[in-house]
Amino acid sequence: MGVRPTAGVTVFAKAGAAAWDEIARNDPQGWKKNMARHAHDWVTYWCSRTS
Repeated sequence: MGVRPTAGVTVFAKAGAAAWDEIARNDPQGWKKNMARHAHDWVTYWCSRTS
């Protein structure tokens, strides 16, 4: 059987959070730091709903 859609969203969300971490680390403007935090908040929320 293939990958469950929830697993795909989890991978996508974690990749987005990692990308925003790198963006904020390389150019630490406030809005970029906020995007990184929000991306991690989304991962936390999503994983709590799907576990």
